[in-house]
Formats: sequence, C-alpha cells, structure tokens
Amino acid sequence: MNKIYLLQGIIFQNGSIYGIGNKPGIGSAATIKPAMIFAMFHGIVGPNVLNELTGEMSDKWGESSITNFELTENTLTYIKHYNGRPPIHYSFTKKEDGSWSGKYSGIDCGEGEANIHVVETFESFLSPESIKNG
Repeated sequence: MNKIYLLQGIIFQNGSIYGIGNKPGIGSAATIKPAMIFAMFHGIVGPNVLNELTGEMSDKWGESSITNFELTENTLTYIKHYNGRPPIHYSFTKKEDGSWSGKYSGIDCGEGEANIHVVETFESFLSPESIKNG
C-alpha cells in the first residue's frame, strides 16, 4: 500500500498595505504601510505512475501542482507550479516539535518564510471504504 502525505501550512511574506488617509493640511493622500502578508495552504502528495512523489496544493492564489517532493528525516523540499507562472521552490527543516519551518523563493513571488505540518498516511485513507471498515 502506497504512502501519501497530507500537507497543511502557512506562508509569510513582507509586503505593503496601500490606502487613502487624511493628512492635516494636505487632505486625502495615498498611504503605504509595511505589512506581514500571510496565507494558509493545504495539499496532498503521493506516488505517480513513475513512482515519483507529486501532488496538488491549494491556497488563496489558486490550485498548483507539486513536483520534486523529497522528504528525509530532517529536510523537506518541493517545487510548486501554478499554471502559467514560474516555479516556486520550498525548503524546510524539521523542528523539535515535529513541524517544519523554512523558506520559499520564486521569480514572480519573491522570497518568504513558511511553516508546514506533514502527516504521513496511506492511500486507503482517501477511500470511503476505510470508514466502513473501521
């Protein structure tokens, strides 16, 4: 029975908030303030027909595919591909609590940090039969 990996995480990236404010003596003016941008993501990875670990991921920017998934005792790396966009490279190190922390980088998204939980299970988890069979 094949192992699969369920992924749940959050990304962080320095960014800016743009708005309109009222400045004394000037009136309405554009404002730009630094902000920490964050977003949750979730995904699933398992072996494809070539026995490579690949999968799918979803976040507020849409659906993406996962390739080059490599998991060792202390490191996790993968590449995320949105349709029509450059790849985003992720690299994590395992923490003492079992979660993973790391960084990502891509041409059009820049760099940021991320935390992720990885749950190892089996393909049978995805079957309604597993509920009936206890």
